[in-house]
Amino acid sequence: MKPLHAAAPSAALSAILSAALLAGCASSPDSKFYTLQPDVATPAAPRRAPPLLVEVLPVKVPQQVQRPQMVLADGEGRVKIDEYHRWSASLDDEVGQALSTALSHDLGALDVYRTPTADSAPRYRVSVSVQRFDSAPDKRVAFTAVWSVRRQPGDATLTCQTALERPVANGFTGLVEGHRQAVAELAGEIGSGILALDAVARAREQAVPAAVGPVAVAATAPAIAPATAPASSTAAARSAASGTSVAAPASSAATTLPPLRVPPCPDATR
Repeated sequence: MKPLHAAAPSAALSAILSAALLAGCASSPDSKFYTLQPDVATPAAPRRAPPLLVEVLPVKVPQQVQRPQMVLADGEGRVKIDEYHRWSASLDDEVGQALSTALSHDLGALDVYRTPTADSAPRYRVSVSVQRFDSAPDKRVAFTAVWSVRRQPGDATLTCQTALERPVANGFTGLVEGHRQAVAELAGEIGSGILALDAVARAREQAVPAAVGPVAVAATAPAIAPATAPASSTAAARSAASGTSVAAPASSAATTLPPLRVPPCPDATR
């Protein structure tokens, strides 16, 4: 009989532990996933011909927040990694995809990153380094990024900084909306930079042919020599008779465009 009495507490303990385990599993919250992708309910900007080409390079973010889980700050030097509130992808991919979508929609552009294009086709390479991505639910979001737009072919580069801080409410929904607005404003600043650089480049290309047009015509329209002898032979004979030399006309191929004037940064600190 003693062995039976000794086994009873063990069976009861197992039943209690099993019940506690089941209760714990039943009470675990479901994970929720969020995205920084913008709403594109408004019509996209018309696409011009030839299309405006952009290359949104992979975005850099601080290592502390480079994960799917949301990293929350409490304002006292402590952070919490929330396992149940996550981004739909790693944070660098979320920011990069949101920027690509916004620029393509707002500018009517094509993002040709990792897509072959003609070497001579103008394109604008976008680099973004996020330096601050703070999340404080029911308090604020803070976002700082250094970005550049480089026109290729060539090396004309616009480098700027966007720094934003916004109060937020309504828990995680308000927190995500605050970050989405910050990324949308960053895309707007980058878009303004692309359009400004593109406008300067177009104005330069339109102005230079008008300035060098007469030279190009003179270089490509030599005088017609008599049919009895080529122009080069006639010029050589006259040179030999007079003892002077004949200079070759300047070539229009030697004409080069002046350096591209880089426009100023938008006012991006708010």
